[in-house]
Amino acid sequence: MNRINNILLITILSLGIMVPDISHGMLKLKVSLTHKLGIDKNLVLKSELHSIEEFLGDEEVTVIMKNGFELKLFANYIEEQSGIGPTDMIQLKAILHDPNGEKIQEFMGKDAQISLWKSKKFIYKGRIGQEIEIVIVPAPN
Repeated sequence: MNRINNILLITILSLGIMVPDISHGMLKLKVSLTHKLGIDKNLVLKSELHSIEEFLGDEEVTVIMKNGFELKLFANYIEEQSGIGPTDMIQLKAILHDPNGEKIQEFMGKDAQISLWKSKKFIYKGRIGQEIEIVIVPAPN
């Protein structure tokens, strides 16, 4: 009987350690940023950044390219209306800043909702011949 109690206690403690990760909705985002210049002249100069970012709750994560462009990301699971079972829908908010720190584009709302394991592409077209492509793929942690 004592051995069964010990096994039960260890099981409950193990679950108590693992469950907070699930309940807090940990999330990973695979982020790709591609900055293209010279598109208008059929000459493309690319700068790329690939990163995997982890989120826990209402955190903000910032990704900075070597050329100074900065992407601030917010991500949360969208709560199911029925309240039954976990959701696979993510609400993103992505704010793109230029090298001077000026906000140049914001992606949010319905257009920034995405399912787990599906990719979402955002494109910012700046001055003539410039484009920044953002690709985000959410995955559970």
